[in-house]
Amino acid sequence: MIKTLKMGGKEVQFSTSLSWVWVYKGQFGRDPLFLLMPVVKSLLTVIPSLVDAKQTADKKAKSGGGEAGALDVVAELTGVDLDQITDAIFELELQDILNLIWAFAKNADQAIPEPERWYQTQEIELDTFITKFGPEIIKSCISAKNWRSLQGLFAPKTAKSQPAANRS
Repeated sequence: MIKTLKMGGKEVQFSTSLSWVWVYKGQFGRDPLFLLMPVVKSLLTVIPSLVDAKQTADKKAKSGGGEAGALDVVAELTGVDLDQITDAIFELELQDILNLIWAFAKNADQAIPEPERWYQTQEIELDTFITKFGPEIIKSCISAKNWRSLQGLFAPKTAKSQPAANRS
C-alpha cells in the first residue's frame, strides 16, 4: 500500500508492501525483522491500552470537531503504559528507525537518494510517521488472516461477541 505523508511541507510517498524488507536488507545488510520483532513482542502487552487510549482520544476529538493526534493518544495512557512503550522503543536506535523510514520511502520511489543524503533533505516527524504507518508495517509482515485475528483480539467487545455465560 502506498501512502503519502506531508513532511516539512513536502509530500513524500511510502510503500509498506512487503518488498520494503528487500529494500532495507539490500541497503543495510541485515533483516529488519530482527530489529522489529523484539519491539513488537514488548508492545503486545500494551496494545489493549493503546487501543483504549486511541478510542478515548478519538471520542474527545470528535466531540470537539477535530481529529485525535499522537499526543492526544499519549495523554490517555497511564504511566505504566508509557514506561512499557518507551522501554520497547529504546530497544531500537534512532538510526534504525530512520533507516526503516528510508526503506519505506525508497520502496515507493526508486528515485529516492542514498539514506544519508535523503535524511538531510527531509524533516521527519517520527510521531506522525509511527502513528500513520505503525499498523501498516505490522500488516505488511503478517498474513491477512493473522492481521484480522490480531484486530479481533483488541476490538471492543459487544454483548453479541461475548459468550452467553458472561452476558447479564
